[in-house]
Amino acid sequence: MSCKTNGDGMKIHFGLINGANKYLTAESFGFKVNASGTSMKKKQIWTMEQEAEDGGAVFFKSHLGRYLAADRNGNISCDAEERDDGDCRFVVQAQADGKWAIQSQTHGRYLGGSEDRLSCFAQSMGPGELWSVHLAMHPQVNLFHVGRKRYAQLLEHELAVNADVPWGVTSLVTLDFHERRYLLKTSDNRLLLGDGSLVREPTSEALFTLEFVGGKVAFRDCQGRFLGAVGPRGSLKSSKAAGKAGKNEVFELQESRPQVVLRASNGRNVSTKQSKVSTPFIHSFIHYFFLLFVSMMSPQCLFACSFTFAASIRSCCLSVSALFCEIHIVLESLNTILFNKLPPNIQACLLPSSTLLFFFFLLCSRNRLAEAAVIQSYPSLQCYKLAVGEPPSRVAPCLYAQYF
Repeated sequence: MSCKTNGDGMKIHFGLINGANKYLTAESFGFKVNASGTSMKKKQIWTMEQEAEDGGAVFFKSHLGRYLAADRNGNISCDAEERDDGDCRFVVQAQADGKWAIQSQTHGRYLGGSEDRLSCFAQSMGPGELWSVHLAMHPQVNLFHVGRKRYAQLLEHELAVNADVPWGVTSLVTLDFHERRYLLKTSDNRLLLGDGSLVREPTSEALFTLEFVGGKVAFRDCQGRFLGAVGPRGSLKSSKAAGKAGKNEVFELQESRPQVVLRASNGRNVSTKQSKVSTPFIHSFIHYFFLLFVSMMSPQCLFACSFTFAASIRSCCLSVSALFCEIHIVLESLNTILFNKLPPNIQACLLPSSTLLFFFFLLCSRNRLAEAAVIQSYPSLQCYKLAVGEPPSRVAPCLYAQYF
């Protein structure tokens, strides 16, 4: 139940809701803890950590970076800067309805209570000692299957784990918090059932509870079975009976990054089909869905296409023409921040000019360098100008970035 991540996985942040529908809250003043929050805001967000060699103990960290603790008398505090103290060690017992019972590993008592009357002194779990888990994250994610190392995507009548790259809206899954459990919603607003079918209306068969496994998640259906990938297509359906989730039932939640379509003024879209950058297409296909990266530390933006691998901009040989050679020198001298974990085959970098009056986008293909493009921006006109294979002084029609 670690919040450590691998690859592009996210730290899992969540809120804990008691039977009175109030959130466990870590107050900023005095590091006090109560259960009085009516909605999930900063003070109600927690992360869960686990030592790799630990046999089940977890640690709850507040938004202040302090750890939740329970002493031998059941008193609750959240002022520990280190988790070495035995009072910070808890065990999570997931129930069939998805709720958690949180037990002190050191003292064997259960966390419960309401408002400012919290304690960890109950010898057995009851309704007051059960907590619902509400993820504190953007609900639209990409599901990465740990066992098959593939992403879930929407096919015609099912969700299947068969995508190498989470590209396009079909790879988008929405985790909808409903009746204190979760619905898995596809991009066309259908809901996944335990048997793998997709429906429009929520039912009990569409509700899943979350279990954290080493910083990743497993989905348990209303019958206690875990969601997993089945068959050669990797169809998502419940298969394994109650017990611990195995490698086939564990998923990594990854942030769904914004993707855009680059559209020229003639209504045609920039495409990377057959490793080329061009604007021949009107309809939106997977070939020209660009992933948009924006650096907050420099005036830099990168577009990435849907192919699997790419060299960084600095490793691309841009000596096809004097223009590209000159831009290559600018790249080296700027010492720009490069995104090293990009999966696609095309990148674009936003470069400031010496006059700071306009910017250049450099779109460079790893395989077809002659198809690289330069886009010139005029802030006064609030638009970008595209010049494919031409010097910046010769300007083509405007290029627009459109979210889908």
